[in-house]
Amino acid sequence: MARYQPVKAEETQPPTREVERDLRTTREVERDLLASTQSSQQGERTGYWRNLSLWLVISTATVCTGSSMEFGYNIGVIAGPSVFIKEFFNRTYYERSGELLSDDSITWIWAAAVSIYCVGGALGALVGGYWADKFGR
Repeated sequence: MARYQPVKAEETQPPTREVERDLRTTREVERDLLASTQSSQQGERTGYWRNLSLWLVISTATVCTGSSMEFGYNIGVIAGPSVFIKEFFNRTYYERSGELLSDDSITWIWAAAVSIYCVGGALGALVGGYWADKFGR
């Protein structure tokens, strides 16, 4: 079993530039952390919260509320003619195969159609800006 051997002073080497840089970086981080703690104790906002303003919070809440209202309205618009659309699915399947769909099958097809609406909205939001820049506004 190896025992700990103390290193003599003449055997140690001076710190390299990387070690000095790491020490300086550590000291800077400690200094910044201390300044941040002191300023937060004085009631100042620091870090992430520094750029948060009342208008930003109000704008974000308005956009979230508005988009959820639009989403709910569109789901309501889709749900209104659901009886006719389900009947269309059933009639089309009957014309093609000669059999009627079960209630579970109609529900699954209807759920897929409504879900595709949400997926289409997400994809449209992702590519809409690119298409507007490419094809003009």
